[in-house]
Amino acid sequence: MENGHQPATQRDIDELRAELQQEMERLRAEFQRDSDELKKAMRDFQAGILKAFDAFSESTGARLTDSESADAMRSSRLSVIECRVREIERNR
Repeated sequence: MENGHQPATQRDIDELRAELQQEMERLRAEFQRDSDELKKAMRDFQAGILKAFDAFSESTGARLTDSESADAMRSSRLSVIECRVREIERNR
């Protein structure tokens, strides 16, 4: 099939089929490799997002705990002050 004006022989067709088969296999392998890379990138992205949410929840939890303990300390101090005010009022 070197001359484009001559009819193709069975051998030419078989060679073309073999070339096409090789090209298809190459493309399949390339597609699989790209697919695997994409899956890995998505897993890495998901792991990063989960780590960020975890860090955020830890810091938020720590702030809430600090806030709750500060509220408890204020309540305790206020309670002490109220008791002293009552004592003063009783002793009048």
